[in-house]
Amino acid sequence: MRSSGALGSVSAFGAAAGYGSAYVVARVAYDYGLNAFTLNVLRFLVLVSALALWMAVSRGDFRPPPRSLGIILLLGVLITCSGLSNYGAIAFIPVSLAILIFYTYPLVTLILSSIVEGRAPRVGDYLAILCAFGGLALALDVSLGDLDPRGVALALVASLTVGTHLVASQHALRIASMKIVTLYMSLTAFVLTGLVTLMFGQFSVPAPGPGLWSLAYVITGFCAGMGAMLAAVRMIGPVRTSIIMCMEPPVVIGCAFLLLGERLTSTQLLGALLVITGIVLAQRANARGRH
Repeated sequence: MRSSGALGSVSAFGAAAGYGSAYVVARVAYDYGLNAFTLNVLRFLVLVSALALWMAVSRGDFRPPPRSLGIILLLGVLITCSGLSNYGAIAFIPVSLAILIFYTYPLVTLILSSIVEGRAPRVGDYLAILCAFGGLALALDVSLGDLDPRGVALALVASLTVGTHLVASQHALRIASMKIVTLYMSLTAFVLTGLVTLMFGQFSVPAPGPGLWSLAYVITGFCAGMGAMLAAVRMIGPVRTSIIMCMEPPVVIGCAFLLLGERLTSTQLLGALLVITGIVLAQRANARGRH
């Protein structure tokens, strides 16, 4: 159990690293003609294709358990909504504020998980989330300014859908294998994002060169992050996974410093330290909860 918990924590860190670094490289790919609509379509297409090929070669069973199909399709709808609403929020409010509101999802996950499991949240969980959230506020250097209710609402929708997705994923993984869950969830998301992209005529692929290489990295980071996140949910549960995933914004800040030359302030470094402190508190709270 202890080794499983450690591996689950490492998987959650890996997911944060994959998603965070891909986010920064995506900004580079945008300069070469990529857009958010196309990125969402292609990343789900590659994930579906890779999983289908892997399962075909290994002669895996493509049939999901009948009682799991509904919740797996719901996961696809949730992940589509979270992506579209998160990208939509930054059209109305600053990116840093959108990300900060979005990262209320660990609290959403904690509350939903507690309701589903019929138990009261631990005080240590709340302290860990508050610490991590405060660290994010410092790391992102958020300025409230003039708040547009549309942007705030979209960011909150993204937070709610991701929190629901994590809790529902734990249930789905108890019924079906991770390969089946990921395949059909991603297929649903691919169809939905594809329809939206075609509806708005937003399909755009970078020209050969740095843009395509950046796109390849973003897709790889997303696919690896998705697999690592679901593995973490299965091993350590949605609450601990969501708290550890708070490392994603510090990863974004670090990658932006290394790849884009953006400067790090002492406030941002302090914020990253608080995020790490929150994660340590979550780990200790979970360890006490097992005894």
